[in-house]
Amino acid sequence: MRRLPLVFACFAILLSGGCAQPSAAPPGAAPSAIAPASAPVGKFDRAQKGKIVPGTSVEGVKLGISQAEVEKLLGKPEAVDRFSAQTYLSYYGKGLEVALNDGKVGQITCHAKKDQWQAYPGGTSDGLWVGSPRADFEKALSGERASSFPEALKYAARGLWIRFDKDGTTESVSVLKPE
Repeated sequence: MRRLPLVFACFAILLSGGCAQPSAAPPGAAPSAIAPASAPVGKFDRAQKGKIVPGTSVEGVKLGISQAEVEKLLGKPEAVDRFSAQTYLSYYGKGLEVALNDGKVGQITCHAKKDQWQAYPGGTSDGLWVGSPRADFEKALSGERASSFPEALKYAARGLWIRFDKDGTTESVSVLKPE
């Protein structure tokens, strides 16, 4: 009978251990990559703002640079396709496609996750990214003239072309020379 209180004490300790909160990371340790379930998820949490610069660059790849300069920044492409004077460098794992016209970057396309493409995680300084709905692009760029198509918006003066799937989700965002 004397062991019964000891058994209950051990049982109580075991039960309370299952309810304990995880301890905080030690000072100087990297924070957990997994956000708590209550953390908000949205365009500003996901997109790395400033990575897409309309009319200028994506990931430091600037319009007008050579293929060698692109490869220095992004590495060797996973696929290279040539059509006449155009060459397409595909970086499926990065969600990026670089179009070269006569050997110079003429367009940079950021893809959503689809087929072999991984989603490009960067965004504009406005917080727009490949996952933004059409309405977000239209609202953020409402003061600018756009060519509107059923499945695309082209902001020629800004150097931005956005293509959408039939359901309105963004399929890709392209940076090109402003007109």
